Amino acid sequence: MEFFSYEHLPEPLKRISQPVCDLARQMDAILPAGAEKATGLRKLLEAKDCFVQQLLVTAAGRRVHVETGGILPAPDAGGTLPG
Repeated sequence: MEFFSYEHLPEPLKRISQPVCDLARQMDAILPAGAEKATGLRKLLEAKDCFVQQLLVTAAGRRVHVETGGILPAPDAGGTLPG
């Protein structure tokens, strides 16, 4: 359950991670220990990682500044950022 924690994250990442953490905590409290519970929590963690990655990478290939949530400039064709 430690990998679901979000309190240490910047605000934009908290908004993504908190609902997933809340669901994981609910399932952990409700369900008895077992292989399917462990698998479900692992897959939920994988889903959270995907959601966070989507926040960090926009459809245009630009990256989102983790602290502010603002869009960073797209790299040029050579892979370097302007400025």
